[in-house]
Amino acid sequence: MGRFDDYEQALAATATEQLPALAVASSATEALELALEGAHVEPVQEAASPSYFVRSAILLLSSIALRSARAIMLVVAAGYEPEAHGLKRRLSEVHARAQAVAADESGQHARDWLEGNGPSTPRKVAGKFGSLELFDIYSASEHADARSVHWWLMVPTDATEDRGIVVAPHRRPTFSNPLLTEVAMECRDMAHVLARTRGGRIEGLAELDRRIEEAIGRYFFASSTADGAPE
Repeated sequence: MGRFDDYEQALAATATEQLPALAVASSATEALELALEGAHVEPVQEAASPSYFVRSAILLLSSIALRSARAIMLVVAAGYEPEAHGLKRRLSEVHARAQAVAADESGQHARDWLEGNGPSTPRKVAGKFGSLELFDIYSASEHADARSVHWWLMVPTDATEDRGIVVAPHRRPTFSNPLLTEVAMECRDMAHVLARTRGGRIEGLAELDRRIEEAIGRYFFASSTADGAPE
């Protein structure tokens, strides 16, 4: 077994203790899973109502959200938080798209998205229904962008002005806990939207809301200027 395997396993083993927001994100994904339970895509009707397209789009978006969120949690737990940013960007896009779909009672936005016609760009949707600043920060790590290395992998070396690149798995809770809190927020919102479109409700969301608010108070602003991250 190589050193990276050892690092990853050691970090994963301590993730629950060092990243309390991981448990909150886990509870939020469980709520989304409950909202998805038993859901299925109905056959396209010849004269489908707007609500049909809205329900179908929210269902597909929720499926993407759940898998993206769980993948983020695994990647972060293993010490690759910057590499989770691409998945986080996708989750934020899904979250924003779901709000756009739910806000359009005509069902046209949902229908266009389902048919792959791109009713609006991901960045435009994120800017209207989310944080464009965070969306762009996460986008840097999704691509071959030098800023992602400077922001997330460069650290000072001794007393010199040189900076080294950390390539081994490592953990910075001041960044990971806020990231996981955002995951919890977006999955919670997706669970709410999906439950509404399916005409049901999910037990325990009030307690989840309380835990998320508590996590926001503890972690959400902790990563804004620390460790050379983008301000």
